[in-house]
Amino acid sequence: MLTRTLVARSIGVLMLGACVGASGPLALVARVERASFDVLAPVATTIVVRNDAKTPIIAAFPTTDEYEIAVRHGSSTLWSWTASHPSTPIARHQSFPPGLTTLVVHDWNGLLADGTAPRPGTYTLHVALIDTRYKPSVDLPIRFVPPFPIDGLSKLKEDAVVTVAGHISEDRTTITDATGSVLLSRPIVPKNDDDTMVVLAAVTHARDGSIVLYVQRFAAMSTSSS
Repeated sequence: MLTRTLVARSIGVLMLGACVGASGPLALVARVERASFDVLAPVATTIVVRNDAKTPIIAAFPTTDEYEIAVRHGSSTLWSWTASHPSTPIARHQSFPPGLTTLVVHDWNGLLADGTAPRPGTYTLHVALIDTRYKPSVDLPIRFVPPFPIDGLSKLKEDAVVTVAGHISEDRTTITDATGSVLLSRPIVPKNDDDTMVVLAAVTHARDGSIVLYVQRFAAMSTSSS
């Protein structure tokens, strides 16, 4: 399993596995557990603040939020943690001792701001400390891999979890992609009949030998280009 780590200070060029920049005593370290993800898979980001000074540094925050995580593609922000929930405008301070302080492990559920699933491709995970003075930030590339082809499901073991994508049948019981169709454990009703639906499911085998996908999560595929 590959772990991607980026470190950056408030000014500087961002490099994989390196701390770059000449000003500001606070650095931000962001880690994700692997380099690529299935569409609809949650993304856990560990955010660590590094104090390079020899004494504690007190950071001031204008609201109850201490950090921002955003999913970007090009100049477009497709999801933002701070935009997804209300923050309380209460000014507060936090002291960071010398060395590393784990701020949070943030779980993003894999859905964009409009409730759709990202299309396969490479995106930027932007992470920032949103204090009033130092504001270190870092960008990590994350990749969403194409959904699994339906005609390959028979090769998978029982209970293997996969992501497939396709169109839902009129009776809402099957999903079809360019390689075939498979039965779903429960009906899925798209908002629009022409939506490409993404389904995260476990592979199960019926008594007659056919495959049934035990649906865990589903969403429409984003129409935004990746």
